Amino acid sequence: MDESGMKDRILLRLRKEVDVDTVYEVAGNPHSQNGLISLVPVGGGQGFSARFTELSGVNDVSKGWLMGYASGNEPELPPDDFPESRVDRERAFYYRNGYPLPPRRSGLVCVNATFDGLGEIGVERMFDAYSSLINGISTPSSGNLEWQPLFNGGALRESYSMIDHRDIRCLFTRLNVDVRSDNLSAIDDSSIRFLAHVYEWYFDTIEIEISLETRGDFLYRSHVSVNVDSEYDNSLRGAGLEAVRGWLRSLFLAVINSTHADCASVSPARASGLSEGFLVSVSDESDPIIAYPGWLTYLSDRVVESYGEDGIPPLPSGFSNSRLLDGVIIEFTSGLDRFSEHDANLISGAFPER
Repeated sequence: MDESGMKDRILLRLRKEVDVDTVYEVAGNPHSQNGLISLVPVGGGQGFSARFTELSGVNDVSKGWLMGYASGNEPELPPDDFPESRVDRERAFYYRNGYPLPPRRSGLVCVNATFDGLGEIGVERMFDAYSSLINGISTPSSGNLEWQPLFNGGALRESYSMIDHRDIRCLFTRLNVDVRSDNLSAIDDSSIRFLAHVYEWYFDTIEIEISLETRGDFLYRSHVSVNVDSEYDNSLRGAGLEAVRGWLRSLFLAVINSTHADCASVSPARASGLSEGFLVSVSDESDPIIAYPGWLTYLSDRVVESYGEDGIPPLPSGFSNSRLLDGVIIEFTSGLDRFSEHDANLISGAFPER
């Protein structure tokens, strides 16, 4: 293309394009995810979408437009109630990768647990499980914590030192506009979040998100995420993650116990943010569950049995497995501080798609 015709137009190239002469113009916004741009080759051809991190500007106008697009599509960042390190982590992830850091994997350390209710367990029973989990979380410095519900980007003024199933039910109906207190079936695919501040310890905040999918008054699927954060990011006030290894293991076990998890994991942010999940099943009648690999990864017996008589597939070097509760726990033997995205993907790669 004639360079003189490029000067004032927004024209882009793919950073990894083999044919460096291929130039694209913007065709619009695909409206599917922050950071994606619809492109077509100049002169015509098949269109496609790419992230702004995959593109470079042909001229100064294009470079400025690309920077403005990235800034204008920056995802909503955590409110002031969270440590600044969390805000920095989410912003840096977006500008490095071109898409938002997944909320369930945005803490300095993340615990995730999913339970498939198969439409056989009453929703009210799970409200009891959630309240038991929240009330059981404590730290050596603060004891039991004060939990504030999060709504519309900030913490509400109310707080709970003890919470029961009625509070959980009420919050689901109050904080999800489509849900009425007399119609639990409308909870389908809704969530609530809590935040607690921790003082004089390694972590500064603990965030819990509870997500539900229902079928009438019965549970189809439940997901619980716990994100813990520190003002000092990876340093934990000068200590490594191994300093809280025992506490994280106890939290992990509490989440599994309380939520009857079919799959669960605990992982540091550097591994969880970009790692690939893997699909597991508990029944031929239910949809697969995304399992997130971690320093510790748990699979229930229902999941293990889906792999046949031999149980779970062979694990890569550096991982061990043993019985835990009603399932199997897979552990990265080199420890929490050394667990990386590469190690997480080794676990995912060991499990064939089901």
